[in-house]
Amino acid sequence: MDTYGELLMMLAFLLAVGMILYRFWTCRGQATAADRICAVALGCGFLAGGIEKMIHSQVNFLLSLYALGALLSYTAVLCTIPMKEEKGNE
Repeated sequence: MDTYGELLMMLAFLLAVGMILYRFWTCRGQATAADRICAVALGCGFLAGGIEKMIHSQVNFLLSLYALGALLSYTAVLCTIPMKEEKGNE
């Protein structure tokens, strides 16, 4: 039963990161520092969970969900960084 609970938790967190990414992509340029900190915190949590899973138990399918969450969080952090605007040659 412990694995099923962790699986549901991971799916809920992945859904949350997906919603954050959707928000960043639809509201380009409106991400704040708090959004960036939230994405970094989620990424650190996914990394810590993945490391714990590698150390204390056998590597299983939940480790791939931790890795996916870390990569999605990293993508969310990249989406919060403002892009440089190109100057036109006029």
